[in-house]
Amino acid sequence: LSTSEMAYLLVSGEVYVTEENGHRTLMPEGSCFGEHILIGLAPGIASIEPKTACEVQMVSRNVFEKVMAECPDERETTVQGILDEMAIKAEQKLGIQRGHPDLLLCSALFRAANPDFMKLMRPKMYAMLFKAGDWITRERDYANHMFIVVRGSAAVKDGNDTVLRFKAGAGISEASLL
Repeated sequence: LSTSEMAYLLVSGEVYVTEENGHRTLMPEGSCFGEHILIGLAPGIASIEPKTACEVQMVSRNVFEKVMAECPDERETTVQGILDEMAIKAEQKLGIQRGHPDLLLCSALFRAANPDFMKLMRPKMYAMLFKAGDWITRERDYANHMFIVVRGSAAVKDGNDTVLRFKAGAGISEASLL
């Protein structure tokens, strides 16, 4: 299997992970990376280079799916855990501490909010996965969620035309909270 077809747990040591976009990150002991492959997202790791002697545990998507088939009651919790971990990493790339209410400052709706309110609101948020081609919401749909793009981008479409693009850090559908 290639580097991009595995999820990794760095048991000991340190490694450099280079993404396909060229971004290079030093991963410390205990880090998990490539886990997005387990839930069907496109590979993104180009190379893994040890900085120190290390031990790495790996699992392929194929093996993950076989285990999930044997434990179907665990799928929802496991996938949500992977999504939460991906959201944490995306927050870090945005310069936001894990679980910190500053993520809410990405939305104009919360910029003037009381810090105590934001501290209460932030733990109520959860990660959701949308793949390319999925709809977050459609025109005239009843929206009861606000979304903050923490990784990737989203677009407003009119037919096949892109009218507006949201990048990581953007808030979408804030009006649904009003």
